[in-house]
Amino acid sequence: FEQLQITSIYDDTNGIYVTVQNTGTSTATITDIFVNGLPRTQVGLQVELQNIQGNVQGDLATGGITFPAGSSATLHITLNNPPFTVRPGVSLEIKLHTAGGKDYPKLIVLQAYRTGG
Repeated sequence: FEQLQITSIYDDTNGIYVTVQNTGTSTATITDIFVNGLPRTQVGLQVELQNIQGNVQGDLATGGITFPAGSSATLHITLNNPPFTVRPGVSLEIKLHTAGGKDYPKLIVLQAYRTGG
């Protein structure tokens, strides 16, 4: 079965960091990341994989990021010109959506990250 856990979420001036672990028994594939209910393409979301444990690989633009059972990685997320305010003190809902149709939401109150002016 598919079961992703967001084990931590934090931000700094360079972006938002979401650490994800697959605690299920089968591979899970993240196919989209929503911010405040909007898909990645509407918020200019870019993601870079960091701190990979296990064979986590892929890209949202080419089918998704696969997390084999037992693997983990940190998703370093940046937003380019989103249609909402991104600055310290603002709450954002980050929601991972998988090929299996499940959603894994997490709320973050920004401490340092900001976009635009």
